[in-house]
Amino acid sequence: WRSNFTQPAYMSPPTAFNGSVFLQYTYSTSSKLYCLNGTTGVTTWNAPFSSQWGQYFAPAAEASGVYISGGYYGGIYGFNPASGAQLFFQQLPMEDKWNPTLYNGGLYTFIDGTFTSHNKTSGATLWSLNFGWAGYSLYRTTACAYNSAFLVNDSVTIPSGIQELICVDLLQKKAAW
Repeated sequence: WRSNFTQPAYMSPPTAFNGSVFLQYTYSTSSKLYCLNGTTGVTTWNAPFSSQWGQYFAPAAEASGVYISGGYYGGIYGFNPASGAQLFFQQLPMEDKWNPTLYNGGLYTFIDGTFTSHNKTSGATLWSLNFGWAGYSLYRTTACAYNSAFLVNDSVTIPSGIQELICVDLLQKKAAW
């Protein structure tokens, strides 16, 4: 199957979960999160979200929600995966080109040098670690395994232009290295 979208400024990569395909369509103030039937490509629902021409990475999806970056001045959204009803919006720093991460029951973001654990029903911050930020455009995602999150950060502690790989111990809530 193929599904066509009229004049998007940007479209995120898709995420497949539980027979559905989720993606973000961005066009000025007409931005939407789409849920398509994974077998037929027919739109199951679409839900509006606020954006300023943002470019987004793939949504994060599981039974508790579909989580995306968005917001006119930056943030994270949660949506019900079956109905598309908005669960929450939580203001975060204004950046695009990142995506939320789901791992082992947790919801995480990494924006401008700050790694944050979020409540999956409200988006509220549970805890965070600030590593500093010396970068410009974000272009960041995280990898999680072994009860750890792996992040690439523009270092503020070593010469300008240098990047560092950080390992966060998710159980101890601190940098492992």
